[in-house]
Amino acid sequence: MDQLKLPWEDSHDLACQLEHAVGSEVIEAMATFLGQPTHCPHGNPIPTVEGTLTLAPGLPLESLEAGESCIVQRIRPETNPALSYLATHGIMPGVVLTVRSVNVFDHLWTLQIGEREEVLSKAMISRVVVQLVDDPDEDQNDEKEHL
Repeated sequence: MDQLKLPWEDSHDLACQLEHAVGSEVIEAMATFLGQPTHCPHGNPIPTVEGTLTLAPGLPLESLEAGESCIVQRIRPETNPALSYLATHGIMPGVVLTVRSVNVFDHLWTLQIGEREEVLSKAMISRVVVQLVDDPDEDQNDEKEHL
């Protein structure tokens, strides 16, 4: 994405297309050229050659309460419309945000991101995995998955 100047929200779909269009030797050569990245631009792990994934610690953003601050770790699942929507609201890996309020009646979340407030639906919030700012390790264990 960075090297080819491709849009953040398109990179997942483009990578999937490329994966099915070229041989494994091309994919491995690209990984070497890029420095063997371990995560995609959306924060999700890239499988090793053996097919193992290591997920960074994280909690669903929807589990936080008003007043809690966090760092966005990853977006799941990665669909172009959702990635585009979240990006326009400033929700990307590495972004620090604070939950200002959660309206349980209409399922709208007000988030403080830098100097601005953003309001998102629970449907969008449910795609975001975060790490608490104040307590980075509690209840956030590394997970390993095999494809």
